[in-house]
Amino acid sequence: MVYVWVGLALLCSLPASALFGDWLGRRKSARYDLSEKPERERSYVVPNALLALTGLLIGFTFAMAQRHYDSREEIVLAEASHIKTTYDRTQLLDDARGEELRALLRRYVDARLAFEHTGWNRARMDAEETRSEAIGDEIWSRVAAAARDDMHSVMLAQLVQSTNQMLDAADEHLAALENPLPPTVFVVLGLITAAALAAVGFASSADRRRNWLALLVMPLLLAVVTMLVFDISYPRLGVVHVHDPILVRLKQTF
Repeated sequence: MVYVWVGLALLCSLPASALFGDWLGRRKSARYDLSEKPERERSYVVPNALLALTGLLIGFTFAMAQRHYDSREEIVLAEASHIKTTYDRTQLLDDARGEELRALLRRYVDARLAFEHTGWNRARMDAEETRSEAIGDEIWSRVAAAARDDMHSVMLAQLVQSTNQMLDAADEHLAALENPLPPTVFVVLGLITAAALAAVGFASSADRRRNWLALLVMPLLLAVVTMLVFDISYPRLGVVHVHDPILVRLKQTF
């Protein structure tokens, strides 16, 4: 729902800013001698500068959002890899202990997949995170107990290591989700984009006929690009998601 409201706000406010600038420019047109071409050319200096600033900000924001997205993807893949490694290393235990751990790991995978599909519902996120943490604590207690029984086993040390990495990856995953780009970045970007489009509308009012490319097409394209950057930064709100095919395949093979 947040994604929809942000999209509607951008799709309405940016064209409205350009149309407002055009309306304001036509009201003030009596102050300008539009027959002088140099004066008309100078009227586009400010819009061009603001559009360049807008493009620069969108580029920097997109780069930051892309880095966050890549980081989340690496964490998700690493978490799935550590789960698989831990599952494979349970074969080092005796049959009874190994099967208990494998059953817990199956439940853990189910909990992690459920956590992935909670969207931006905070209550469901907290509930699924609590459930996976409880299962993770139980897995760790059983692995630690096995390690205490044979403290000199190199194979059990490897199981302890992969289990610890698996649980740390889950914490990193949660931290990455809760640390997107600050909303202030998008507020500033929206304000500067709106100001640039208002200046474009003001400058285009020098023409007798309205330039719909500048008044509607350009604002809509900038709104779509801004929404894309916002979507990449907040992966649970929109249509761009970090997929975890390894974890899904693990569930099918366990």
